[in-house]
Amino acid sequence: MNKKAVLILAFGGPRSVEEVEPFIRKVLEGRDVPKEVIEGAKRRYSAIGGRSPLLAITERQAELIEEGLKRRGEDVTVHVAMLNWYPSIDETVERIAREGTERLYVVVMSSHTSPLATGRYRRAVEEVMRKLNTPMDVVFVEGWHTHPLYIEALRDTIKDALKGSCKDTLLVFTAHSLPQEPAEEDPYESKLRETIDALSSRMSLPPVRLAFQSRGREGRWLSPSTEEVIKEASEQGIKRVCLVPLGFVADHVETLYDIDIVLRRLAESLGMEFVRTASLNTSERFIEAVVDVIWKKIRIS
Repeated sequence: MNKKAVLILAFGGPRSVEEVEPFIRKVLEGRDVPKEVIEGAKRRYSAIGGRSPLLAITERQAELIEEGLKRRGEDVTVHVAMLNWYPSIDETVERIAREGTERLYVVVMSSHTSPLATGRYRRAVEEVMRKLNTPMDVVFVEGWHTHPLYIEALRDTIKDALKGSCKDTLLVFTAHSLPQEPAEEDPYESKLRETIDALSSRMSLPPVRLAFQSRGREGRWLSPSTEEVIKEASEQGIKRVCLVPLGFVADHVETLYDIDIVLRRLAESLGMEFVRTASLNTSERFIEAVVDVIWKKIRIS
């Protein structure tokens, strides 16, 4: 039987305030970074405990995914690598190949994959493979944004956040923005809407909006921004806003600071009640959804 392994990929994040500057420079791929951008990033990470929890969450996700696959009879080891930090994709893929792995299943921990949104992950793995010149086969596992268990996991978080009441509430699904022009030819936004439609078919939702956060500084980006949607809701007399971090499956600075601090502060300054659904993190149904898509890919490849 072929020796198989799984590689879980996430964006990455600094493990201390001291790592913030090199991390930001890595993310921006060597571009000149103004001092105020670095200092602003340090303030954001300091406000959430001085580090990103993303690596620890992803490592725990990997442990649970490995346990789930072994319960289904798959003798695999699940590894973790970060696109923009450590453990790096280069070193991790090289180590997996050295262990004699014949087939590697790669999962980007984003339910809404697309060439524009997550293409860098695929390119990073493919570049390592070219350098290694190894016979190890790589299989990318994608397409789970409407998986029934993933939808159920989201439904659970929404129910918990709303506590049974949808009165005077706007449900805002928020995701990372992308440059407008290339995004028009990319399935990213349509996948986000397909997830929302799948949820709507399984539960009664209050009024819903899709919004985008973390826009770049230049050019046109997917809109409306989450800030704009909250302000519009306030102007319309809506009393409560519930944010669903649809574009993120684990807590990191964009949920813990941008949503929990900045957007909460905005909503409350407008006299609105602010609630957020819990990130999926290690939710049992979410983990089982990922296990299922990997297991099915292993069965057919």
